[in-house]
Amino acid sequence: MPATQAETEFAAQLRQATDILRRYGATDVYVFGPVVDRDSRDFADVRFAVRNLPDGNVIDAMTDIALDLQRTVAISDADADDPFVRFLHEQRKLRPVEEYLG
Repeated sequence: MPATQAETEFAAQLRQATDILRRYGATDVYVFGPVVDRDSRDFADVRFAVRNLPDGNVIDAMTDIALDLQRTVAISDADADDPFVRFLHEQRKLRPVEEYLG
């Protein structure tokens, strides 16, 4: 079945956000939250987890994504040693962004 217009737009926004994150140094980009749990395509609900994004670049990356896409984003460190990130890994809630790029 061909992608709907909304799915195509969603994939384009994810691609743009991913490009920004990689430009700032992220080597791996994942999504989690409602987009994974409910297969939602509402970009406002997308949360990112990244690897190797320098701490000093997080705010700049979030700002660029927000300005370019007119969206608020959340970015977590996929390698952080905290209960939330461990839960995401244990429950396999982190999905590679490539799965949603169409």
